[in-house]
Amino acid sequence: MTNNVQISDREREILQLVARGATNQQIADQLNISVNTVKVHLRNIFSKIGVVSRTEATLYAIRSGIVSVDEQVGAPGEAERLNAVLANETGPTAVAPAGVEEPEPATILAPAALTAPSSVGGPLPAQPDVQRQWWGLALFAGLVLAGALVAGWLIWRPQPSTAEPTAAPATGSAEPAAEERWIAHAPVPTPRQDFALIASPSEGRLYVIGGRHQGQTLPGLDRYDPRTKLWVPLADMNVATSAMQAAELRGRIYVPGGELASGGVSNRLEAYDPREQRWYELAPLPAPRSRYGLAVWEGKLYLLGGWDGQQISAEVFVYDPVGDAWTPGPALPSARQYAAAVVVSGQLYLIGGEGPGSPLRESLRLDVEGATERWQFLPPLPQPIGRPQAVALLNSLLAINGQDRAVWQYDAASDAWVPYPIPADIGANSSAALLNASLYFVGDDQAPEPGAVMEYRVLYTIFVPGAGGPPGAP
Repeated sequence: MTNNVQISDREREILQLVARGATNQQIADQLNISVNTVKVHLRNIFSKIGVVSRTEATLYAIRSGIVSVDEQVGAPGEAERLNAVLANETGPTAVAPAGVEEPEPATILAPAALTAPSSVGGPLPAQPDVQRQWWGLALFAGLVLAGALVAGWLIWRPQPSTAEPTAAPATGSAEPAAEERWIAHAPVPTPRQDFALIASPSEGRLYVIGGRHQGQTLPGLDRYDPRTKLWVPLADMNVATSAMQAAELRGRIYVPGGELASGGVSNRLEAYDPREQRWYELAPLPAPRSRYGLAVWEGKLYLLGGWDGQQISAEVFVYDPVGDAWTPGPALPSARQYAAAVVVSGQLYLIGGEGPGSPLRESLRLDVEGATERWQFLPPLPQPIGRPQAVALLNSLLAINGQDRAVWQYDAASDAWVPYPIPADIGANSSAALLNASLYFVGDDQAPEPGAVMEYRVLYTIFVPGAGGPPGAP
């Protein structure tokens, strides 16, 4: 940074997301905190850096080296115009009037227009025409918003009716065929089963952790970069473990419990720090646990149900990374294992799993009333899913049944589950994770192609001719 303003790591994360065009809801989803918490952080940030709008905050983030303008995104010349605005320190500053909240952007596209820099470059070129500079900034924002609206319409447009079709508009881009969305990646070097799969949006990479292969429990940690299609082996866990989950929180990857090579169930908590490339042993769980659901919610780890070595559990454990301590959470309505936990729009959901005797159709949401946390039953799944995968796609919840190659989407407006149109190319023995705009399916060692990695592109960014025009154009 180029000044003496002190902001915390969390405030820095939020400021980066604001500069990239994220709404409060998207920031909450990305950081697994509530929208109200985001608003509190924004008030603190605005007060510390002395700004009154998201536009000013974005300019501050660029000037301070927190983010940089990505010249490969947006209309030609817009990055240069924004640089010119930043360089012209004597020009006017466009801010919202005092007491008026600047509107949030509609959505965020991947890749974002602004990315965290590796270093701060040289001086920025200046332009003498201040009015043209700010028209350029406005046009840049307009193009991002227009692209976001088009991408959102492509995803959520209603199903075609039985009425006579109308002629398609002259401008636009056809949506790729479903089969064209599948991309094959390099397989996992050592295929395994009962491993933990996690996607790190901050890095744009996948991690595969632990698991079992040919009867042997593995401690391995492997990282995959979809851009280079390369797997990199990293530091092994302190103890080989399988049948566990992993979650990213505050820059670390947490792996609680799991099953040991001896067959016993662990109560250990290990955390991997990608920056230091080492594992830390933290406060142990209140009791051994494997086959649980795991999610990050409100800045804490929620471990839900699972297997304790003798029976299936309904207990919930909550881990606070600040105090390195576990506390009991709201117990589940009934015992279950292998349930899928996911946070969507700031709310924690638990989907399916195995009960004491059979797979479950139950879907639950953790509601908060004052200081009370209570599990709320949602409409049951269309079919029992013993080992579901669940992902948060924008503000939507997807439940994936790999065995039957089916995907269901929870529609909050109608409070119902509806089929999600994804081709039946999902591996029957696959784990799933959402990274940027794609679903990644990683097969285990029992799959037809052991360790296969397949990407399904969900979101597309398209260019619509005529979406923008020169500064001053209607």
